[in-house]
Amino acid sequence: MADRAFRYGDGLFETVRAYGSAPHRLGEHLGRLRASMLALGYEAPDDVLEGTVGDVASLLRDAGSSDAAVRIVVSRGDGGPFETTGEPWRLVDVEAIETAAVRPAVTLARIDGAHTPGDLFRAHKSTSFLRAIWARREAVRLGATEALYVSADGLVGEASTANVFASFDGLLVTPPLDGIVPGIVRSDVISVARTEGMIVAERPLRVTEIAEADEIFLTSSLAELVPATMLDGRPVGTGAPGPVWATLLARYRDLSPR
Repeated sequence: MADRAFRYGDGLFETVRAYGSAPHRLGEHLGRLRASMLALGYEAPDDVLEGTVGDVASLLRDAGSSDAAVRIVVSRGDGGPFETTGEPWRLVDVEAIETAAVRPAVTLARIDGAHTPGDLFRAHKSTSFLRAIWARREAVRLGATEALYVSADGLVGEASTANVFASFDGLLVTPPLDGIVPGIVRSDVISVARTEGMIVAERPLRVTEIAEADEIFLTSSLAELVPATMLDGRPVGTGAPGPVWATLLARYRDLSPR
């Protein structure tokens, strides 16, 4: 097996939520994937991604009416660690997922050193998933269900597979796009919150500050919006999912092709 994604993690991916046969924000996901391919020097991104929309539609038709996770993977191709001998390739896979009315709340544990502001590679969804796997395992070891990435100097980044929002008395804060994945749902939630008249700030967020938040919730394509009710063993706010999360989840779902 000479493929570089398999050998060295030199691959990129996108995970798209499909509601029945309708993939949500597929164009935005493909745009982000193409941007990552260009930024990281993958050859001929338009040629590699050509036909993806049709492939996704065909696979979803074959899968039936269940909600699904659509995973689009791109590899740089065969080769050694520093040279490429093959052509880049693309794979599309569809897996049925359980449709939950509301995802269970998560509990968070801070993982110091997992976030690095300015990290070029964290802005791209790489097939090298070691950091997320390690961070989630550490969180579970600490008695939580999800990891909160924190930098060496106390800045919050993201969770292992999600972006982070915190609510403070009417102010919604999310960390800036500095060493984190530019989430598709993150962008939607910011727009929805502003439409609802909420004040949204994309700014640095310290772990000492988020520990005092009224609400914390996570966003990702598959999970949508998920509340966090505990941080490092302490309740977040009242210790129950809050009204800001509930409002934004309802408004976000208005955007999805349910």
